[in-house]
Amino acid sequence: MCIDYGTKRIGIAASDPTATISYPLTVIINKGLVNNVNTLAQLSKENQIQKLVFGLPIHYNGTEGEACNRVRELGMALSKATLLEVDYHDERYSSMDAEEHIKQNLGIKNPKKVVELVDKVAASMILNSYLKKEQTNGK
Repeated sequence: MCIDYGTKRIGIAASDPTATISYPLTVIINKGLVNNVNTLAQLSKENQIQKLVFGLPIHYNGTEGEACNRVRELGMALSKATLLEVDYHDERYSSMDAEEHIKQNLGIKNPKKVVELVDKVAASMILNSYLKKEQTNGK
């Protein structure tokens, strides 16, 4: 399961059992660390998740900032609550790419509809990139 953390919304994607393809799962409203951990732990259990991947919002120059710290804090707390392995993957440009994908490939132009989809589509794109990297590395 991939988590695309945002200060307002958290996009979530999952993969098929063979970890070959990702798909958008849902979006939850960010309600603080404890609530987020509880909700994400429940989603992990319901979807029989075996590993958690967090999109890491690295700055364009390659450095990590406060947003990365918040993602890592959530990752550690969720790992502790679920006992699942956590990994992080660079998410630079994922929201912009997701928005473009929604508009171009899905034909959705309504800004409200785009906002409703962008977080979970971005999470799916992050997870897809992560899965490809893992396959290339032979994991």
